[in-house]
Amino acid sequence: MEGETSGDLMNAKIKFLHHTKDDDVVLMPQLAVFMAGPPAPTAFDPRSSNAFTFSMYANTESRKTNQRILVAENDKIECIGTNFGKESKATHLTKYLLGFKRKGSKRMRLVDVDHTYRLQQHIKGVGEVTIGAQSALNPAEQRRALIETFGSKKKQQQVRSALANQVDEDRIASASNVRKILSERVAQLEAKDQEMQTNDAPDVAARRDLLPPFNTETSNVEEIYDLHQLITPAEWATIDYKDLAKAVKKPSTLVKHKDQYHTAVYERLVRLSHESDKGDYKTLVRSLIYLEVLILFSELPKTIRQKPGELAQHLGVSETIVERLLRDFAQSEMKETGQLQYSRPQTLVDKLITYILVLLLIAENFEFSIENICKDLKLSHNKLILYLKETGCKVESSRKRKHSDSDQPEAAAVSDRTFRAKLTAPLSFPKPSKGPQRR
Repeated sequence: MEGETSGDLMNAKIKFLHHTKDDDVVLMPQLAVFMAGPPAPTAFDPRSSNAFTFSMYANTESRKTNQRILVAENDKIECIGTNFGKESKATHLTKYLLGFKRKGSKRMRLVDVDHTYRLQQHIKGVGEVTIGAQSALNPAEQRRALIETFGSKKKQQQVRSALANQVDEDRIASASNVRKILSERVAQLEAKDQEMQTNDAPDVAARRDLLPPFNTETSNVEEIYDLHQLITPAEWATIDYKDLAKAVKKPSTLVKHKDQYHTAVYERLVRLSHESDKGDYKTLVRSLIYLEVLILFSELPKTIRQKPGELAQHLGVSETIVERLLRDFAQSEMKETGQLQYSRPQTLVDKLITYILVLLLIAENFEFSIENICKDLKLSHNKLILYLKETGCKVESSRKRKHSDSDQPEAAAVSDRTFRAKLTAPLSFPKPSKGPQRR
């Protein structure tokens, strides 16, 4: 439904189509993104003096007849975006449908939306001109504004690069306030950087990406690692633990769950079932269920071709948990066929193992024998000890003498070495090796 008026936008021929203030015009819904951030709620309240009005224009140039310009404006600012013409249809990888449902109705109307308008914000009177208004800018400024609105990305980047080192305080609203804000921000960043340099030694900083969030300052071992930073609240809410919690309260029924869990997890559940003071056992049961999921995830192949929904069914957990695991412990890759798959490089395998060990530390009150988890993760003692030291654990070994099962009395005693990991406060990490010394 086109209007009768037309106008020029700094020598670019455009035609006015429709306006939200026109009572006789029914606007088709459009999808837009405000690139400078979401406006205040009052911008969408018709009763507010700062409310936006929306206008649609068409480019009348022969090469851009399909280009539309969406403008949202009030007395202070205007936001302008285009659909970039026919080419955007060929390169747009996302399809949107907007659904509308009237109050009291049981039907929803779906509207096909071809484009997302990227609205760039401009302050009126600061080097910009409102659509349809006469420009008071010089030719060079008009050309820059025209490129900013209608130019290609490459041309816009060239103009911005040329202006990158130019500062005109007369065109900046409240320049003194801007300088003050920038100075305060720089001071905050410098203070934060100094704090990080003071608090984080090189060996600590290197582990920030490998380990769950940790506290090197506390003298309380329970505060070094926070359970609720290992497991997000969204994941926590989806863990189905009630049946297992009931079994823990009745040890005789726990045995039926034995085949569902790895050894390290099941034996902790057995010990919990026999403890007279179980404390907050429901939290511990949830933690152990999540620990089992992490171990199962560690057993997946290095390349995961299953979709998140299929993987959630395979692991027996919610898609919320699977999405987090894929986000933090895998990398997404797009195949030539367009199919999405995930890979687990060694760095993320290492990260997953440290998360498993930290969660096991919390479940075991920060001290445990490593034999069971070695079997579960299929790692040698020496390899697992390296991971434990990276979490800040101390590992002690001892020789345990046990007799052979042979019926012959002269059978010799067999020596075996056992290892125990223990986390102590304050947290400390092993120093990097200096390598062999030259003679």
